Amino acid sequence: MNFKHLIKASAATLTILGMSLAIACGSSDDPQPKPNPTPNPEPEPDGIVNLEKNLDLTISRSHAQYFGDYYKNGTANYVIYCYDRAYSDARLRLDLIGPALSENPTSILAAGTYTIAQETTEMHCLPGQMNGDTAEGSWYENSTTNEVGWITSGTIIVSEAEGQVYTIEIDATTDLGYTVKGSYEGGVIFGENNTYTPMSTLTGDCSLSGLPAEGIYTFYGDVLGIGLGYTIIDIKAANPGDAGFAIAVLQADSSARELVEGPYAVSSSAAANVLYPGMAQDGSFEPTAYYVIGTQTSQNGIQAPVQAGTIKLTKLDETNWQIEIDTYDDANNHIFGTWSGALTEQQA
Repeated sequence: MNFKHLIKASAATLTILGMSLAIACGSSDDPQPKPNPTPNPEPEPDGIVNLEKNLDLTISRSHAQYFGDYYKNGTANYVIYCYDRAYSDARLRLDLIGPALSENPTSILAAGTYTIAQETTEMHCLPGQMNGDTAEGSWYENSTTNEVGWITSGTIIVSEAEGQVYTIEIDATTDLGYTVKGSYEGGVIFGENNTYTPMSTLTGDCSLSGLPAEGIYTFYGDVLGIGLGYTIIDIKAANPGDAGFAIAVLQADSSARELVEGPYAVSSSAAANVLYPGMAQDGSFEPTAYYVIGTQTSQNGIQAPVQAGTIKLTKLDETNWQIEIDTYDDANNHIFGTWSGALTEQQA
């Protein structure tokens, strides 16, 4: 396992928390078809609607594109892709319009009930249709069964818990009268493209047990240049096959050299008590992440970068801490549990 700590030296914007939002708007007063920046996009519906059955989806993961005030009416437009667990290439596309984001939002996707209708005002979900040769709005597509269904009526209910953990409840109907239902709980990964390949190599939910009894913490001060302290806690695995959990948090006082008790949550803004999302690539990772050190048979081990959820730090005595973990990686594996043990400072 290669624990590669890459500190992002950037401004206090959404990008600083690993979220690069594509603001895609038409150049004229009238909205243009949303651009598709994916080099090799997945096939879109070709206008042939042939879904002739009811669907009850078990959604395994979700990602989204954010298009800002696409309709130039003070709203926020985002397209969410919800993947059906039963098929590797089946997904539901939802074209949502919510309220405009505040200057420093803690989350992107607004909670509430979105009504499926051809309305470009707040709290609507656009129905599926063809606009010339371009598919627009909301639809279900399954490349394995070659089925496509336009979503034309119903509701999408979004709720949010701390740390950008969303619940999405789908109760919709296609233009042929078939029902499409489903629910989802977890993080929503925002990015520039209409496809997303998870960085995580974890293959299922993970209840944290058997972690090392001791850990370390390191203060990096205002290394990000945003007036906040950046601190890493590593419940540090030492041997091949061992599991660990590395945590990165932002604290209010960048000069203080002590851990601050309390809850920390993933957020879209850089602020105190934020849990910093993780990254992973080529056998290396940046905290926050769950990891397993590689072995001879699995040299890269496991890296599961956290993208949603919360932790809570509680000081038990001078050296011992309790950490309550309730997080999701970018493949929507639920990583959770409570750890107690000694934490020792390590110099940067």
